[in-house]
Amino acid sequence: MDFLKDSLERRRQYIKSHPSFKEAKLKTEDITIFISNLSELIWWNGNFSFLIYKDRLFSMQTELLESTHSTLRSIWQIIELGHFSDVNVLLRKVRDDLFLFLYLLECVSRHKIDSETKQERNAIKWQENRLENLHLSVILTYLMENDQINKVVSEYKLQETWDKIGGNLNKYVHGNGKCYIQLNYVNLDSLIVHKILNEITFKLSYIVSIFVVLLILIKPNIGMSTLN
Repeated sequence: MDFLKDSLERRRQYIKSHPSFKEAKLKTEDITIFISNLSELIWWNGNFSFLIYKDRLFSMQTELLESTHSTLRSIWQIIELGHFSDVNVLLRKVRDDLFLFLYLLECVSRHKIDSETKQERNAIKWQENRLENLHLSVILTYLMENDQINKVVSEYKLQETWDKIGGNLNKYVHGNGKCYIQLNYVNLDSLIVHKILNEITFKLSYIVSIFVVLLILIKPNIGMSTLN
């Protein structure tokens, strides 16, 4: 047991002393603080999302953003430990939580009184902890029905990089090869660590950047502060 602790500590010290570690950690911390600030701004402004479906009220506050913030704080710690397989698994959770937030926000945005859509049923199921099998592909298809989102994604060719990142993260989640599970514990030379840290910060930055762009297109005033 002492050997295991010593091994973890040696790995932690090796990663922390790496020249690329400080920059990766700062980028991750900046994004974490941004998500926290966005969540607080929405909360204090009372900029919540509601819809009435039949006799039930759907209400979304900042739960998914708070979940994302907590996951990002976990990523801070796991990067320091050098558990890079786990970091990528959590990156997919960050992506999924942020895009579920967009999906539910778009659902509220499109809601019409006395309407009854699959998306509204999903919103209620999510609130009642009954939502199942809502895949990212379904969320993306729904969001792309928004003409503004479709135009931006097409015009700036965002889909190709997005698909590559998604495919890569899925390989870590499903363990689609030895390399995708071994990054938690195998010895890594300096160049490999540099490459991995750069890839992690790129994927995280891209996911959050796309989220912010789509968020503004769906609800432009969501991040505005209230002036007294």
